[in-house]
Amino acid sequence: MADVAGLSKPTRKIARRGTLFAMTTRIYLVEDNLAARSALTDALRATGQSEVVGASGTEKDAVTWLASKPDAWDVAVIDLLLPQGSGFSALQKIRKTRGQRVAVVTNLVTPEVRERCMAWGADAVFDKVQDIDALLTYCAGPG
Repeated sequence: MADVAGLSKPTRKIARRGTLFAMTTRIYLVEDNLAARSALTDALRATGQSEVVGASGTEKDAVTWLASKPDAWDVAVIDLLLPQGSGFSALQKIRKTRGQRVAVVTNLVTPEVRERCMAWGADAVFDKVQDIDALLTYCAGPG
């Protein structure tokens, strides 16, 4: 039997059945605030189920990276307010494939903002402060 010490409960169950594999969600962050980006990166890493594969602080850099590496990410987490470009515009330009998801994070969650984000391609919208646990769960979950 596999050594299960230090593994999460779901992973321990898999290991005990004789099949141990790690499913890591690859996250691309679009956040211009370096402190917020660092905190979110640390929180995602701490889940043990998410890996930040890239990050940027502008719409142009995000759209370019996501388009040039379509097989390198599973979830894009996008802040709406960026100093160069906007999360709204980025949503319209991102092309998702094979179950990729886009989550918006903002301090401006209103019914209108949520509706606009969803209409432009977001799969979920989270408040940066109040919904951080829900965001972490969403990012770590299956597509």
